[in-house]
Amino acid sequence: MNSPRAALGAGASVKVFDKSIYRLRRLQSTLGQRIWTSVIQPDVLKQALLQADVAVGALRPEHGRTPLVVSDDMVGQMKTGSDRGRQHRPGRLLRDQRDHQPH
Repeated sequence: MNSPRAALGAGASVKVFDKSIYRLRRLQSTLGQRIWTSVIQPDVLKQALLQADVAVGALRPEHGRTPLVVSDDMVGQMKTGSDRGRQHRPGRLLRDQRDHQPH
């Protein structure tokens, strides 16, 4: 819950995806404000990534494996200048915008 809070504090437009509507509602309640949320739907997630400046992923493993949600192809299609993560692994994209230095 810290990533959305930090991004909002920096003035970012935030979209949060989760497989649980309960967790999405709890997040909005905890943040004390309405933000854009969606259950994970591949087409909606792909469109959001096409427009994103930064993507942060935090999935818990299911049965010992983290589910594949964000593919290498989806990351490769992110807009020019977006932060795609230095250590990207499919399904686990974690990066802080401060680490991105445009060329």
